[in-house]
Amino acid sequence: MKILFSSVLSILSYSIVAQTAGSLDPSFGTAGKVQMDIGGIDARAYAVSLQSDGAIVVSGYSTSATYGKDFTVIRLDTDGNLDASFGDNGVATFDLQTGSDDIVYSSIIQSDGKIVLAGVCDDGIEKKAALVRLNDDGSLDENFGSGGIVLSDWASGQQDIIRVIKYHAATGNLVVGGTSEVSSSSAQPIVARYLGTGELDNTFNTTGIKSMAIIAGDELRTFVVEDLEVKANGKISVAGWKRYITGVISYEWWAGRLLSNGDMDNTFSTDGVVNFDESGSNLAYAMELKSNDDLVLFGTKSFNGLNTMRLLGITSIGNIPGSSTSFNIGADQDIAYTSATDMNGNYVFAGSSGTPTNNSFAIVRATSSGVADASFGTSGIVITNFTAGTTNECHEIAIQTDNKIIAVGFGGDEFAIARYLGEDQAQLNTFALVAPSNGAASQSFASVTFDWTDAFAADGYELELDVDANFTTSPSSYTSVSSTKTVTNLLPGTTYYWRVRANAGSETGDWIGVWSFTTSSLNAFNLAAPANNSINVAVASVILDWTTLTGASSYEVQFDTDIAFSSPTQFNPSTSSQTVTSLSYSTTYYWRVRATNGSLFGDWTTTWHFTTQANPVSVGEISDQPILEVYPQPATDFVQVEIDSRLVNSNYSIVDEMGRVVDSGRFISTTTTIAVDKLPAGLYFIQVPEMQSVRIIVQ
Repeated sequence: MKILFSSVLSILSYSIVAQTAGSLDPSFGTAGKVQMDIGGIDARAYAVSLQSDGAIVVSGYSTSATYGKDFTVIRLDTDGNLDASFGDNGVATFDLQTGSDDIVYSSIIQSDGKIVLAGVCDDGIEKKAALVRLNDDGSLDENFGSGGIVLSDWASGQQDIIRVIKYHAATGNLVVGGTSEVSSSSAQPIVARYLGTGELDNTFNTTGIKSMAIIAGDELRTFVVEDLEVKANGKISVAGWKRYITGVISYEWWAGRLLSNGDMDNTFSTDGVVNFDESGSNLAYAMELKSNDDLVLFGTKSFNGLNTMRLLGITSIGNIPGSSTSFNIGADQDIAYTSATDMNGNYVFAGSSGTPTNNSFAIVRATSSGVADASFGTSGIVITNFTAGTTNECHEIAIQTDNKIIAVGFGGDEFAIARYLGEDQAQLNTFALVAPSNGAASQSFASVTFDWTDAFAADGYELELDVDANFTTSPSSYTSVSSTKTVTNLLPGTTYYWRVRANAGSETGDWIGVWSFTTSSLNAFNLAAPANNSINVAVASVILDWTTLTGASSYEVQFDTDIAFSSPTQFNPSTSSQTVTSLSYSTTYYWRVRATNGSLFGDWTTTWHFTTQANPVSVGEISDQPILEVYPQPATDFVQVEIDSRLVNSNYSIVDEMGRVVDSGRFISTTTTIAVDKLPAGLYFIQVPEMQSVRIIVQ
């Protein structure tokens, strides 16, 4: 049955697992469920109504060893806790006649906040239609009926039961529907209207009671009005089922419409009623009235021993354009007992799935076109169990204004209430910071990419960055639609603190963090080559090299023959090397480097130095330089060394820039071939004792 009331539930953030539409609402009861043993014998809930403050009124019956089944109503707060200000610590029970069996099947809340319960009172002789009106505190309203109770005998000697009640806000009248049983094989579909005082309204069909059994032979059939809707103009649309007992017993979809005075509305299927026979047995338990006066019926179809949830559309004039739509959950017995239209125009219908003795709550959501809503639960279906291995049935649902779904019924012998999310619920605190890791060092000051896991259903994030762990200095704030954000131009050698929070619309989560990291300084690099204190460095060209500092925009290099750098040559390369040419022989050079990010400079590195090779003699000066020629230069596989005859049978060594001997041999003639293919590329020197060395360049 369709129930839409206001709710002032706050939107809260919970540090829990991500929740999608159809998930049990973790903010309600215990993990979304409330189960209550009332009376200790047998208790079942059939009805739910929502108060304007979000309180949840659930009713049905509980069983007393002394008084039998009694009207029972509880009130829960928005978190699913019993409201101690209502009844006796949240529970109120009423024995309508001494020892009678009394069951609530439906309820409403009037615009003045009073609660009306509707159902049946059975004194062991006759069942009577029963209404009870309560004040907001759960006490009987003495201004309604007899001490708050109205018992109606719609037809003398018949069994009268109210299955549904609706409130007509324009008049304050109460409109009920149900059945009046003549015998086990005959019952009439009844609609009755009561005044706000509890009296039958004699302006409705002169008696306040209308039987909608109007077709010949109806008196030999069983009818039940299971649901109804009242428009502001007083027209009443009803739905239920019609049973034939001649031959094979079968059930049909059945619906009708009444005018505000109780007459049949002959614009609806010419006589005000319509029934629809499909193969098998079909029962409508709930109905939605669309804005264009079309009807949508919900119930079950039984065929070949299997029951499936069904939806049937009926036009405003009583035409049935097609057969019913099946929602086969997969169990043997799938039945929809209740329906509602949610805040997005989707149909939500619920009941049970399983077997007659072992089943579960079954909730289905379909789009307005009658197709299962894949965004809800699993392919539009949610199954919930309260008491394993026994009967668990949902008999009424209500939609809160935040689109959450309240479902009530029973699990075994206890009241069972569940609340489901109607929308994906953003879990704004269920994410974690990832990078840079907490306490990370040597992060690039040029660019840092912050990363964190996704917060479920978040549509944006806010990143705060500060040099103060309390974020009181002057935090920088950045926004991102994804779970990553790159920030540039940080300060070198600085410890930063960062935190993130997620947003979803106007909802903001808590700050997650605080984590810290430290950027690399402008000094975080080292000189590399030529090695400090190198000798015999070639004068033609030397490459000054150092490690790269990520984030440096350029470097400043000073090069001088004076260790004090009194008149240095200065270079400003953008990369971590600098080539220097045309050096002097036998000269010691000093060099140092510092980095800049474009606005700040780091410290100068430790000063390194190297000494260039000695000045070689010319080819003609044989007496001073007996090594005449070395070629090719540069070499790859070998070099030819031509020497003066005075050096024949002399020993030689090949040394690298660091002065390490890498090869040696003897000159056996004036032309000697020396293999260099095993040597790494670089600068080497041929040395003969007491002679000047000659360089070899190997590539």
